[in-house]
Amino acid sequence: MCPMNLVYNLVVETLILVTVVSTVNGLRFEQGVFSMLVGGIILGLLMYGIEYVLGFFKFPKNFWGYLIVGSIFTLIYFILLNTVIVGVINFSPTTIGGSFGPLDFPSFKLDQEIYTVFFSAVYTMLFSLVMNQLSKYR
Repeated sequence: MCPMNLVYNLVVETLILVTVVSTVNGLRFEQGVFSMLVGGIILGLLMYGIEYVLGFFKFPKNFWGYLIVGSIFTLIYFILLNTVIVGVINFSPTTIGGSFGPLDFPSFKLDQEIYTVFFSAVYTMLFSLVMNQLSKYR
């Protein structure tokens, strides 16, 4: 992959992280724009390395391989952000679901921070996979 793909990946993953933090009530950036940039760039570097990890461990390079390995990477990264690298993203208990316009969806209460971390990791990875698929058609 060329450096232009790395820059593109860093920008897209930063925007994905900003979108995830903006749409999940239990997440917020601690330091504003600085936290957005630091968190997004590190996430972009992790997502850039997934293809190499899949090749090293002989995982298939398909949706499921990216989802499993990417979710594990994202989960570890978010756990580190919650416990070791404090001051970037604040995770707190929240509720997901509810009403969206005229539609009512089931609500789920995430009582502990770790549940919010798990949900956010999978949500971020799914969003990243969708954006990856859409970027193939540019």
